[in-house]
Amino acid sequence: MAERIYPSFVASSLKDFRASAFIIDTAYLNTPVHSYSQTATQVISSYGNNVAVYKLMNNEVVDVRYTLNQRPKIAVFSNGGNQGIHTLILDEGGVTNYFIINAGVFTGLAECYTFCSEPHWDMAPLLDTTITEKVNIVI
Repeated sequence: MAERIYPSFVASSLKDFRASAFIIDTAYLNTPVHSYSQTATQVISSYGNNVAVYKLMNNEVVDVRYTLNQRPKIAVFSNGGNQGIHTLILDEGGVTNYFIINAGVFTGLAECYTFCSEPHWDMAPLLDTTITEKVNIVI
């Protein structure tokens, strides 16, 4: 059971967040992880409250696959001509710290990238500019 608290309140109901949510411990709502970082509330506000944020109604045990302690450094490969597909998704999610590079000149570990994305290759590049879903954040 979860209620939506941003961008507007929606009463609690049964939700399935499988493979869709970032989880924020309530300890970080108004306290930053590091002295040089923002609180979760400040990050939500910086998105103009344009992200769906849910609060669980009970304490739950969840499977956490990855813990993000900092913003990842992202490479989007441009070889297939469809980098716009992935950069559009990143932009819509407010992730703007990516680099568009050619995989042939990628230096990999020497540049400390934490995530690399290669859109599908096509002889005629296709760009779908329709984004229909918002990111869910569970507190």
